[in-house]
Amino acid sequence: MSHRSTAPVGFFQPIAGRPAANSELKVDRHTDLIHKVFKMSCDPHKMYGVQETEAARLIASGKTAELLDRIYASYASYKEGHDLVLMEGPGSGLGDTELDAHVSGRRRPTVGR
Repeated sequence: MSHRSTAPVGFFQPIAGRPAANSELKVDRHTDLIHKVFKMSCDPHKMYGVQETEAARLIASGKTAELLDRIYASYASYKEGHDLVLMEGPGSGLGDTELDAHVSGRRRPTVGR
């Protein structure tokens, strides 16, 4: 019987919230929780595309394409070394169904390669 070494499952947020006040990792509460509970060894700052404040600035400036490019570039870099990456939605603070659709449409599913 052969054993295949598999890469870990990852977690990625396109748009991260403000760092939680009690976070030793200086990341938002979702990333902090996932990183700790699942004892992830990756850099928690690579688990998101952009901070919420930067996303809001880009959207307000009409630079949604730049925002999507930055999110996708961060995601593409992060997914290397992972067999599966769970992606959280951008959230209700900034995201709407249109932004969710753009983010989902930019990434390519890697299941079943």
